[in-house]
Amino acid sequence: MHKYIPKKILIMLNITKISFYLKRLNFKIFIQIVFIELFIKLFKNLSIKYSFSHTGEDLHILSLFNDKKNGFYVEVGSNNPVTHSNTFKLYLSGWNGILIDANPKLIDISKKIRKNDICINALVSNKSYDTEFYISKNSNFSSINKIHVENVV
Repeated sequence: MHKYIPKKILIMLNITKISFYLKRLNFKIFIQIVFIELFIKLFKNLSIKYSFSHTGEDLHILSLFNDKKNGFYVEVGSNNPVTHSNTFKLYLSGWNGILIDANPKLIDISKKIRKNDICINALVSNKSYDTEFYISKNSNFSSINKIHVENVV
C-alpha cells in the first residue's frame, strides 16, 4: 500500500483494484483514477460510465468484448496515452498492447504512464519511404502533410 493514500479511501475502494492500478500507472494518473473510482462509489446509484476516448469508443470496444478483463490491442496513432485514448480504459481493465505514434514526446509520455504497454515511435504506412512528420500544437492534427498542420487553428 502507498503511504500517501488515506485508509478510508482504500477501505471504500476495492484493495485488489487499487494495487492493480498502482502497479500499472504512474502515481499522478493513479491518483486521478482513484478519485474517479471513489466518485463512482460515492454516487453508485447514478450508474456512471466514464470514457477516455473522443466519443466513447473505449466503452463500445469493451461492450463488444463483454467487458473482458484481459486482451491485446494495437493502437496506431495512439496520441496521448490517457486523454482521447481509445485503449486507456482497456488498459485499466487489464489489457496490454502496442502503442504506435510518430510524435516522440507522446511516446515518452506513454512509456511513463502505460508501464505494461510496448510504446513505439514510428509512422505506419503501406509504403516504405522517407518523409517529414509535422507536429501541431494540438497533437490531434499532427501529420506528414505540412499544409494540413499549418492550417490548423
